[in-house]
Amino acid sequence: MAKEATETQKAEAGANQGLEHTQAEEISRQNQGAVPGRVAQRPASDSGNGVLDGFALPKISLAWNGNQITDCSTEACIVNGKQYSDSTKIPGNQPKPLLHPDGKPVIGPDGNPIIGPDRIDLEKIAQEAKSLSTFTAVANFRHAGEWDFQRMMTDDVPGVGARPIFTKDYQNFANVAIGYILGAKGMSFDALSSYANRYCQFKCSYDEPMSKDYPYLAARQVKDFEIGYKLYQERHPEAKK
Repeated sequence: MAKEATETQKAEAGANQGLEHTQAEEISRQNQGAVPGRVAQRPASDSGNGVLDGFALPKISLAWNGNQITDCSTEACIVNGKQYSDSTKIPGNQPKPLLHPDGKPVIGPDGNPIIGPDRIDLEKIAQEAKSLSTFTAVANFRHAGEWDFQRMMTDDVPGVGARPIFTKDYQNFANVAIGYILGAKGMSFDALSSYANRYCQFKCSYDEPMSKDYPYLAARQVKDFEIGYKLYQERHPEAKK
């Protein structure tokens, strides 16, 4: 990981005070989502000082309290003044297939075509990400963050506030986007996977097989990263190293 950092990134890290442990732990839990099953706990030897491989992580404002909506048929999903009973019917959150350059669908670890919200232009975001620091880009993937593509916000309803709407069908797409966008920034596959693994070292829960190389991540999740990483290289052959 440390060898991936440029001198500019080191300077950014030095000027950065990093995360408090409780903030880092919360980002970890939110970013990966909690499900019943195996819990990856932070080792006693980990100081939890918000430092990743020698670099301080950025301070992030966390306004979300974990109270997300998972079923619009039982909870009020109000967006732009209209209530929806299905999150995939919300304008901008309707399913769009992820495609290879030849127009064929990208297949996920489960053997099914990967779909994501139609408001997302993955290529445009990947190009915009190139001008951001690594720390800012990584932070954008936090739960309910700017690049958490499996969630979108409701209206700010009086007495309730704005809440993230979770669309499970977009879970693979959200992970693929991590590999695609961070790959576009020139980050190695090991580096981006290690960032995610480090977050999950604090607190993540899964009920599925875990990765052997990144033990705090689900194997499916790492496969999603790889799909996104390779898709960017497929669309941009000059990016291959």
